[in-house]
Amino acid sequence: MDPLSALSLAATLVQLVDFTSKIVSKGYHIYNDTDQALPQNVALEYLVTDLQNLNARLHHHDRLSCATRDEQALEDLSASCAVLADELVSRLNKLKVADDAKHRKWKSFRQALKSVWSKEELDAMAAKLFEYRNQLEFHVLLSLKEKIDLLEIQLSNHFDRLDEATKCIIRMLEQNETPFTNEFKAQNTIIAKLHHDNRLHVSKEHEKTRVEIIQAINAHRVSKGESDRVVPILGATSDARKHAVVISILDSLKFPSMCDRYDGIDDAHKRTFDWIFRHESNVHSWSNFSDWLVQGAGIYWINGKPGSGKSTLMRYIYEDARTLSLLGQWAGSPDNLTVAAFFFWKSGTADQASQTGLLRSLLYTILSKHKTHIPAVFPDEWRTFYDRKSAQSEFTMLGLFEHRWTLKQLKAGFQRFFQIDLGRVCLFIDGLDEYDGDHTDTISLLKAVASTNIKICLSSRPWVEFQEAFESQPSLRLQDLTFDDIALYVNEKLTENERTFFDQEPLKISYFVSEIVTKADGVFLWVKLVVRSLLDGLNNGDSIAEFDRRLHELPSDLESLYTQVFNNISSRYLAEGSQIFQIMRATNNWKPKATHSASEIRLCALTLSFAIEDTEERAINTPAMLISDDEIVKRVERIDKRLKVCCAGLLELSSKPSLCRNEPREDGNTTTVLERSRKLSVKYLHRTAKDFLDNDQILANIQRATTGTNFSVYSSLLKSSLLWLKICRSPSQRIRYFRPRLELPMEIAYAAQEESNTSNVELLDELGASISRLRPVKADFLDPKYSIMTYERFDESWPDNFLFLASRFSLSTYLAVKLVMPNTKTGREGAHSYLFHALHRQFFVPPDFTGILSEHTVDLLLQYSSRADIKEGWICALNYIVNAHTSLLRHGDAALMLIKIFKLFLDYGADPGLRVMGNERSDGPREYSVSDVLDRISAYHPEAAAEVYRMVNRRSRFLYRAGLSRRTKTPDPRKWHSRYH
Repeated sequence: MDPLSALSLAATLVQLVDFTSKIVSKGYHIYNDTDQALPQNVALEYLVTDLQNLNARLHHHDRLSCATRDEQALEDLSASCAVLADELVSRLNKLKVADDAKHRKWKSFRQALKSVWSKEELDAMAAKLFEYRNQLEFHVLLSLKEKIDLLEIQLSNHFDRLDEATKCIIRMLEQNETPFTNEFKAQNTIIAKLHHDNRLHVSKEHEKTRVEIIQAINAHRVSKGESDRVVPILGATSDARKHAVVISILDSLKFPSMCDRYDGIDDAHKRTFDWIFRHESNVHSWSNFSDWLVQGAGIYWINGKPGSGKSTLMRYIYEDARTLSLLGQWAGSPDNLTVAAFFFWKSGTADQASQTGLLRSLLYTILSKHKTHIPAVFPDEWRTFYDRKSAQSEFTMLGLFEHRWTLKQLKAGFQRFFQIDLGRVCLFIDGLDEYDGDHTDTISLLKAVASTNIKICLSSRPWVEFQEAFESQPSLRLQDLTFDDIALYVNEKLTENERTFFDQEPLKISYFVSEIVTKADGVFLWVKLVVRSLLDGLNNGDSIAEFDRRLHELPSDLESLYTQVFNNISSRYLAEGSQIFQIMRATNNWKPKATHSASEIRLCALTLSFAIEDTEERAINTPAMLISDDEIVKRVERIDKRLKVCCAGLLELSSKPSLCRNEPREDGNTTTVLERSRKLSVKYLHRTAKDFLDNDQILANIQRATTGTNFSVYSSLLKSSLLWLKICRSPSQRIRYFRPRLELPMEIAYAAQEESNTSNVELLDELGASISRLRPVKADFLDPKYSIMTYERFDESWPDNFLFLASRFSLSTYLAVKLVMPNTKTGREGAHSYLFHALHRQFFVPPDFTGILSEHTVDLLLQYSSRADIKEGWICALNYIVNAHTSLLRHGDAALMLIKIFKLFLDYGADPGLRVMGNERSDGPREYSVSDVLDRISAYHPEAAAEVYRMVNRRSRFLYRAGLSRRTKTPDPRKWHSRYH
């Protein structure tokens, strides 16, 4: 019998013996998530199912040849356990009763078993189990110790087939934490002697695999340095496992707003922009685009004024079938062609305006077609995802495996991809001027990538840096080429109006069209705004003279036109318009402080409706519900009208409401009305409109309209978040969706506190109740891919106590109100204290986030903490400082805040002699004294730190003289991390 099979069988036997022993013990109960005894039949169902699963694994165990007596003992023990399990399953099934039966509760399962077994039979079974346990401890492990190298098993490709329980046993044995007896600890010494021989064997196998993979990698022209990193991760693994890793990497590259800008661009008016695929020989003001698609190389640059229609043209080109047809001629065949696009949007989320977002989007599209090359493009990341995959499937809901892509990783992957010969690639990148960063960096990256096999179509404003970079490339200037398009658009819009007078005055239409085209000077956006204003006049019954006067009164530049439009908002709508403008600005500028899952607030029509139309009382008193489709449609239609009336069209929905049209989902089903409503996001009319509304004077006018009212931007969004939780249809995977649903409203609650220092007690109380309703319960973990360990870790990570969550998110004003209430438990609840949750949560703040730790929250919680709680919090605080990313310590007043927290703990009697472990040094963990920890932050605020140094010294001397000074056992933060990782 090979060692791996022996270990797997032993693991199954351990579980079976332990499980059945508990069943026949005198006090075995099963509890549900409310700590109440489960109903009889439900409890039996759990027991029978678990026991049958364990027994099935024994029955399906391959009966292999046994070379030794100990191996034969293992097989014999397996057969005996299987017989015992069959008998116990049979007896348990007899206990099931009808729903209306009496006497449904037992003190224990042993008491219940007495109804189908005698006391003597139960005692005999218990004795058998004790005997089996002894055999397992002494006979079986004697054989295992001679054959198994625990460390090398984890390197074996067969290890992938082990379930989580078996892996857990291996690691426990390795760490001398066996579930059996202390005698096993001595086995490690004996087992270690075999380490050298097994390592040689495994190394030979690895070298063989390495040679094969290097040859495969070289075929794709990847450097040896990269192939060295690919080698350890491309072993003989199952296709299903590889596929799961591929999907995980692709999912991590996606981001929620990736397609929002593209979807929000208006379709080109019919028959406009068709000239891009035709090029008359007498026109020399622009480079032939069709020729470039078929035989060109490098970059094609589309430039134009703000509002000239660059994005509309780029979408038109990207969607038109002629583009793919012409590119197909260049590539030779469709299979040899890869096309991807990205549309920058400075008025959107951070991802939409960043180089990180650009690369994630392009790589997602490209690698979706070339999945087999993901390991070569991202070798290190592939290994990371692969190593974590088994744990990720179980702990996704904890959010511990959410990959944060760095710009360095993405750039490296982007460049690696184009080193691989995968045919021909064409990229379309719109709005390069809307990139929120150093434009020369992006220009350099794209120019370096462009080649004979990779061409890029770009669009931007004609800024100097772009002119210098692309002046030698094929290009066109859009405003010079759209006069006919503008004339066509204006003519059709004016003549299709029912109240037009042009059928009586046909000659006037040519005059007005010519006037508009001349004043527009190629700016399509100006034309749309002017035509909208003129049509409003026609609908109001304007005569030809009034129409002409209105046209000549309209400014010819966009900013002046925006000012006129803004000033024309009726006074009765100013307050509501102000609220909408402020909410839009807040969501557009949203930057979470601690949680990546809350990285975006998607201001869809329904979110805005909840924020401005529903009162706080309604949000609190509304029960959990399923909102009707009719109400969704009505709310969306109202918001569409309010944006036009209250915001003068400067804000609009990303697309026309079409909630009744069914759309397919990836799983083959059709989307719901609620799902489709989420796509109707509120957006700025144009980037120039956002720039206008962000002007200091205009912004002051907007805010003045709500001065003196109780309006709060983030309290309104908190109210909206609460209503979203209440209408939320419970998903089939509510474990997976719990974390993002929790963290966004909690981050918004923190922002509301920072905005107005309000406690929002009633809203937050109801938010806590709603979160509790959505919180996964133990029954959700009955899926085979989860285990009871999963639930325990989840329960510890996300405790069902809203005050703990409030502590984690530093909701100090709320805590100040709740902690003084007589029915609030202020002491330790469960495994950890309030201080622990406030401080330990900061370990998981990404390095580029500022965090939400607050000295006010710490000060408040210290007042309600015991000495044990203070010690636990002190350890957390020291570990946080030791392991904090340098960029976080340098951020604003973060270091000063940490120094203040340091001082607070010392004021409350924290031990200055405590020592903690830190992982800062490259040569491994080391111990840090309190003074060492203070050294990490003192350089940023030396004066404030000097006082704390004096406090540490004074208190240390006092404790020494009092005979209380001692060297405290060094706490290791990795033990805490292991609870969550």
